[in-house]
Amino acid sequence: MLDYAANGVEYWDIDRLRQAATETAQKQDKSLDEEVLRLIGGTGDPAAIDAFSHQVASNLKKHRVRLIFVSDSAPRELRRLVEFLNEEMANVEVLAVEVKQFQGSHPGAVQALVPRVLGATETARQVKEPGTRKPTLTPEEFLARCNPEAREFFARVVDLPTKRD
Repeated sequence: MLDYAANGVEYWDIDRLRQAATETAQKQDKSLDEEVLRLIGGTGDPAAIDAFSHQVASNLKKHRVRLIFVSDSAPRELRRLVEFLNEEMANVEVLAVEVKQFQGSHPGAVQALVPRVLGATETARQVKEPGTRKPTLTPEEFLARCNPEAREFFARVVDLPTKRD
């Protein structure tokens, strides 16, 4: 997968991707533009499709890609690899999706597929979105931001531990 991604960002361009996506949509008797609008929640505005294509091209140029491993079972080694790559690569999101299948034992029993996303850790999120972690406020800073009624209440709450004996 890493080889695929490394070469993909180097050799794919938006025209080649759009052509491949158009062919795939046609094989499914669908329109690529309609599928893109459905994906982005658009209302039929051609500018939205162009903006989406521009964003895809920009992401490829910046090497911003998402790698997704899908399996029926994600061994510990794969989970650790996904977490490691996610924490070390700011522009690349790496996820594993484990899809467990459950089915009753009698004929006609209900089948359930239960997905679990792995790798979307808090540490990885902070690596991907620097500056998104809110700074910790001191009690004084917090109280200064409160309206007068809330400030009085929270001041008492903040003081409670010091008043306990």
